[in-house]
Amino acid sequence: MNYLVDTIPPERIIGKIIEKNTAQLYLDVEVTDITLVLLDSIDINIGDSIRIYFDEIVRFDFVVENLNPKELDDKRRIVFLNYQINQNVLYYFRDNIPKDHKIVLKNDNDLRLVD
Repeated sequence: MNYLVDTIPPERIIGKIIEKNTAQLYLDVEVTDITLVLLDSIDINIGDSIRIYFDEIVRFDFVVENLNPKELDDKRRIVFLNYQINQNVLYYFRDNIPKDHKIVLKNDNDLRLVD
């Protein structure tokens, strides 16, 4: 396939939330589908579990202002509360490639509910 630079779709992982830890702000997600476009491989396969951490999100799709640490933590928790066990999620990774079955979410726009 020939893609123009502006139209290359991002790599993505689709999975089902199997655990949610509200105290430490992470989800465990069982991988159900992986789409790789430019990467040759990653160390994650269908059926694996990935832990997605929300505690370092610094960019939100609904806010671009500078937030103090308390406001930032409140926004992270609000985003985290949208996700529930058994929901399916889609994670787009551009430069934040999953490593060691972990994703440290930097931008809430990279993770979306698909159902």
